[in-house]
Amino acid sequence: AAGTSTAASTSSPPSSLVAFHRLFVELTQKTAHFRQLYEKYTVHYYVAIERLQQAKLASPSLALFLSAPTMSLQSYLIMPVQRLARYVLLLREMGLSVASQSMAAIVSAINEAERSAEADRKARQSLRELNERLAPRIPDLERAGRKWIARGELAHLTLLDMRVHARHYELLNDSLLLTKPRSRLKLSLKQRASLIGAKYRDLSADEVERVGGGGLKWVVELNTPSQGFIFGFSSRAERSRFLAALDQCETKKPNRLQGGDGVRDSRGSISEE
Repeated sequence: AAGTSTAASTSSPPSSLVAFHRLFVELTQKTAHFRQLYEKYTVHYYVAIERLQQAKLASPSLALFLSAPTMSLQSYLIMPVQRLARYVLLLREMGLSVASQSMAAIVSAINEAERSAEADRKARQSLRELNERLAPRIPDLERAGRKWIARGELAHLTLLDMRVHARHYELLNDSLLLTKPRSRLKLSLKQRASLIGAKYRDLSADEVERVGGGGLKWVVELNTPSQGFIFGFSSRAERSRFLAALDQCETKKPNRLQGGDGVRDSRGSISEE
């Protein structure tokens, strides 16, 4: 009997470990604040490190103050980022599988939030760099959810004066910018069109001739909610690249027309600069 009792006691975890397991699972599963706290810290960690590096470059005295002989400030700042992954390993080694799985799920969610934040930071940086090249600049260009998609060259046939203008385009997920290079780094903004609800189709040679664009090749008609465009491209590949980029519009993907004019509604806008 004594042997049986001893075997049972050695095979069961101590009551304190069971209580810890139960408490930890309850904390991670029922307390959203726990995950949100670490998620916010992790998402902002890389921005903080970048600003810290900028501050050290701007202030040699600060850099000297922070050059500790043992652990640097960066080493302390990364500890909360690394802590949760270490919790997963520790709990697994302790045999607390449920707690380990709960913590692993939290780590996965935080990593996904960090990847999303990093993608958003890169998107904003791309738009910021583009806006610095534009004249005039667009005040709301860097708004949340907007992404840069593609750029290239095209020929724009304006039906008002029946002239063909060489244009550089910048395609965003919700709008098209037609520009004219002023220098190697600067772009003069000519037109900005919303792509929400836009439709497009290829034009045949006969159709191009009828609208007075006989000199254009690889032609596309793009109908935005408030205005139609006729674009020509230098090659079939350039046209295909432009159309493939159009299909990446996230707000409402442009639809290919089967023929005739596109249906226009009151959504979206276009502004002449």
